[in-house]
Amino acid sequence: MGHNNQRRTTPEILQEINRKLSDIDSELSELVMDAQDYAEASPGFVSHFTNDETGDPICVPEDACPELDGARVQIDEAIDIIRRAIDDNKCLICDAAKGTHYVGCPDHPDSIEEQRADLQTLQLRTLREQARERGIPVSGTHAQLIERLLPIR
Repeated sequence: MGHNNQRRTTPEILQEINRKLSDIDSELSELVMDAQDYAEASPGFVSHFTNDETGDPICVPEDACPELDGARVQIDEAIDIIRRAIDDNKCLICDAAKGTHYVGCPDHPDSIEEQRADLQTLQLRTLREQARERGIPVSGTHAQLIERLLPIR
């Protein structure tokens, strides 16, 4: 079965969330910059902020689109919170020092191995049920069952 069935640890999940939040932050930044450009190009635009070199009025993000800028700021804060949580020396689930999880913690290596073994057993059971339904021999390894179940081309 697929890669998505692999058990990920809490730090791995948090790193993936941070990558997604960073992508969203970039997209929001682009939208805010577009709003700034639009505001500055509008006829009669005035601002108490000016370009140091040209003296032209410039639009700041919070004036261009306060809702988008506020969302961007909150996402930046969330990224920082998650980064600190990942870098902390304690597990976010069991509060033990990193690398020394308590036995009941899902991030404990034995727990992860048990979950993988359970998943493999479930996969094999499912393949055997599919083979039975099709009248195919159910003995053999995982790979042999998959080979028998794949349609002949």
